[in-house]
Amino acid sequence: MACNYAEPAGTSTLAAVSAAVQGIEQHLKKTYDKATLRGSGEYEQVLWAVADHGDLNRNIDSMLQSYLRVAASMGNEPIDREAFVARLSTLKSDSCGQILESERRGFYRYREGMMRGYVRLRAEERGIELNTDYEVGPTSTTMWRQPSARRVFRYKEPDKIYEE
Repeated sequence: MACNYAEPAGTSTLAAVSAAVQGIEQHLKKTYDKATLRGSGEYEQVLWAVADHGDLNRNIDSMLQSYLRVAASMGNEPIDREAFVARLSTLKSDSCGQILESERRGFYRYREGMMRGYVRLRAEERGIELNTDYEVGPTSTTMWRQPSARRVFRYKEPDKIYEE
């Protein structure tokens, strides 16, 4: 089902994203800037890679694949796996505002859920298209019906009805 949203005259999607980024809470901006104002942009790209999937807890190999795609889309030479893991570890430290956390070896996530959304906005502002949050999966053909007052359980599949 397609939605028809009219864009306000004289604005674009990029302008709307930029306005959203500028209006975001200051503590998110400060933490993001603290984490990314080092190196030659790798930290920012690593953060984008962490946010590049619907899973909130991501493993290193999955994030590395996202990072390689992000670096390629920016035309940058990617860092190797060892350097990537070192960047992830640094992003957990106080010097980077503890923007990431890891409760399980090899898995990382954002310490604050809102930070993940902010990181996705910043990537969009820079023209980097991250994967959608939720993948479209197969739909079920089973339709559930409310049990009647006699407590007869029924469910319906497209061509059969079962009763217990």
